[in-house]
Amino acid sequence: SGGFCATIDITTAFLQTDADAGTGSRKRTFLRMPACFKLFNPLDGKWGVLKVLKSIYGLATAPKAWKETLSRFLLELGFVECKYDDGVFIRHEPFAVVVVYVDDLMCLSMNLSVLDDLLAQIRTRFDTTEPNFLHKSSRANPIDFVAINLFQESNGTGDSSHTNLV
Repeated sequence: SGGFCATIDITTAFLQTDADAGTGSRKRTFLRMPACFKLFNPLDGKWGVLKVLKSIYGLATAPKAWKETLSRFLLELGFVECKYDDGVFIRHEPFAVVVVYVDDLMCLSMNLSVLDDLLAQIRTRFDTTEPNFLHKSSRANPIDFVAINLFQESNGTGDSSHTNLV
């Protein structure tokens, strides 16, 4: 039999980054609040600023911080980053592959329980959409990955069609 495939989307991915990702361990980001916000510390008598604990979409470091957070997580699960494509992670035991395009993940395994366990681990760490499984798809109800509709024919073969491409 063939393998199993599921797609999943990390919702608000950049807001789910680790505090130290993307900026290096010494660089920190602080925000000075607008004048209408009074941020006074009565203990030391100083006006304050806010330390950014999570990445923000508008910051130049946000994409890098998200990539580092996701990579670190996948490495902890035993994956290694493909040396030919930094958007592909492979784990040999138990075998699984994760293909990453920003916050869209395609997870593959030869074993459905391994795939289910991987998806559960991802969903425990990050807020995500419900996974979409290729073996539950059809031409009328495809799964989507990066504007490509994927579906499995009744004979078990896969197919795809591009959508929303300019």
